[in-house]
Amino acid sequence: MPHPIGVASSANQLVGASVSGAVAHWRRGNVDIAMAVVMLIGGLGGSVVGVWLFGLLLRWGQVDLFISLAYAILLGMWDR
Repeated sequence: MPHPIGVASSANQLVGASVSGAVAHWRRGNVDIAMAVVMLIGGLGGSVVGVWLFGLLLRWGQVDLFISLAYAILLGMWDR
């Protein structure tokens, strides 16, 4: 299976499970609206910046280098 299809299929399953869980907690009154708004704003903002950065790196031809460096840096920071 090609990677984009696998990632998209997995993302759809995660969305379904997340929405189902959120609705169940909403019905029980366990949802903090203020925290949900903060997380929504942060998620949307991070997505917009991520798409912009990916497009910029794609135009420069540096996507693979950036991902490799980011992965190495994150692995190096994990043990601290």
